[in-house]
Amino acid sequence: MCVVKTVTIREAQHNLAGILHEVKAGEVIEILRRKTPVARIVPITDSPPPDQPVSWDDHDTQMVSVWGGVSIEGVEETLHDLRGDVARVP
Repeated sequence: MCVVKTVTIREAQHNLAGILHEVKAGEVIEILRRKTPVARIVPITDSPPPDQPVSWDDHDTQMVSVWGGVSIEGVEETLHDLRGDVARVP
């Protein structure tokens, strides 16, 4: 059984840096409001390292699955700008 550490909202407000240090070390911490869990802070384990480039290969498929084929004006151009692509969407 996994024991999850709990803190009150007040404790979290006053000791956020310490709580984040514990989470970074692998702890899972629940924040309570009047003895009821309202949030859980967990360590990030599946994100790519900051120096590893993000793959945009499947972007179009993901956009269709999220937006259902709805075209959002300016999104593609903005993404090209953020990626640093030379080619622009016509």
